[in-house]
Amino acid sequence: FKEHIKVPKEQQMLTAYKKNGRIDLLPYKEVFFIEAIGREVYAYTENQGYQLKERLYEFEQFSGYCRVNKSTIVNVRMINSIVPFINGKLLLILKDEQEIEVSRKYVKEFRTLLKKR
Repeated sequence: FKEHIKVPKEQQMLTAYKKNGRIDLLPYKEVFFIEAIGREVYAYTENQGYQLKERLYEFEQFSGYCRVNKSTIVNVRMINSIVPFINGKLLLILKDEQEIEVSRKYVKEFRTLLKKR
């Protein structure tokens, strides 16, 4: 059934679970970043965190998303500024003022993605 429904990319949703068992649908473009903590994966919007059922690597393929360290994928549309950081790393300041570190392993891939935009 899902395969026959065509949803425009800008309206695609991901299924997210709140602690109270409620299921919400989040538009991809509203997610600031996705983070793995242990075996759990969480998506963060401006005001809320949600648990996801998918694995972290499944979000790397989405347009505008980029892995920035072992446990975090960032929605590049939510980046407010980029600051050079120690040892060749970068520090991302998101629109909600959160700071996320880009590890040296992912700096090249991150810069390549930015050049394409």
